[in-house]
Amino acid sequence: ERLAVCGATIESEEVEVVSFDVFDTLLTRRFFEPKDLFQYMANDPLLRQVDPGWDFAALRVKAERSLRLRLKDAGKQVDPTLDDIYDEFIAISGISAEAAASIQQKEIETEIEFVRPRQALVRLYDMAVAASKKVILVSDMYLPVTVLEEMLEKIGCRGPHQLFHSAECGFTKKHGTIFPHIAEK
Repeated sequence: ERLAVCGATIESEEVEVVSFDVFDTLLTRRFFEPKDLFQYMANDPLLRQVDPGWDFAALRVKAERSLRLRLKDAGKQVDPTLDDIYDEFIAISGISAEAAASIQQKEIETEIEFVRPRQALVRLYDMAVAASKKVILVSDMYLPVTVLEEMLEKIGCRGPHQLFHSAECGFTKKHGTIFPHIAEK
């Protein structure tokens, strides 16, 4: 019933713009928490080759937390990119930039592999596109826009839409700064 109400609202002539969050709205992972994906990755031969004894999942979480804390302490209200996180990962783990780049690429591939649509919300997205509404997508995910677009394509969200990515535009959902930025566009 809620889907029907939302669909009717989307199709209303009064509605010109429809927005969706990307993660946990249009798509989701097959993992309960992001760190579970890192735990899964820890069993990959590539990661075992880099250092068989390390706890990749713990180091990856630590790198992101450390970076977010440093950004906050510096008074910066921005979300880090995956590149930023892996720069921090290199500093914490001591691995080479080349090894980190390989692991980062493996993380991207694993994210894409395990992404799944949230079917009811993808149907609402499709309704908005079919009704020629302006569709806006918002993400505070650290993955690059190109990866997010590939994930959206994989789950059937082919647009047209405009994607606002907090890490790349410098505004955040958490601090509410991305919404005025979107309204300006």
